[in-house]
Amino acid sequence: MAVARTAFFLLAISATWWVAGCARNDTAVVVDHQTEGNLESKNPLGCIDSAAARSTDTPADLYQGVAACVAAGNLENATLLYALAGTYGRFDTLRVTDRSAHQAITALQMQALGPLPREKKDGFQQATMKMKEDPARLAALCAEIRRIGPPDYVPRYMIQHGMGAFLRDNGSGLDEAFDGATAWEQTLTSYLNCPAGNSGN
Repeated sequence: MAVARTAFFLLAISATWWVAGCARNDTAVVVDHQTEGNLESKNPLGCIDSAAARSTDTPADLYQGVAACVAAGNLENATLLYALAGTYGRFDTLRVTDRSAHQAITALQMQALGPLPREKKDGFQQATMKMKEDPARLAALCAEIRRIGPPDYVPRYMIQHGMGAFLRDNGSGLDEAFDGATAWEQTLTSYLNCPAGNSGN
């Protein structure tokens, strides 16, 4: 099970590079219809360290920080921000009811990381895989993400990305029965393969 969970995180990284690469070769004409708030970043980040990361930072903010760190060659910070962005994104998919909106995470990855040079992306992918294969570093990463805490924002960037936003549904777009504490623990253990915590934090 641990191998499967670790593989899932690595597949998410590989898929990012594959999709970003394909996007650069696509010459089809696309009409882009967007709703207000789609993939919105209210606090775009530069290359920050974990001490500056906050639970109010959305994946839309964090992936920009990842790109800035990769461009600067700061792969340690890039890895932390990527893991945090992915963890927050997975958490958001558990509370946003519109499944079509969940594609926001892939779109954000393409938007932020797609323009980076191939050698930069390859180096980052290798650094991330090495982190995942090092139990001590993974444990430290999990502890740091637990310290930062679960998302403390309304995932508008994702809600407005889905088809439901075009239908002008007056609902919140969130699961009313959502259990945040349970979802947070589930996200940490299934997405990052973190050991189970002693509390819901």
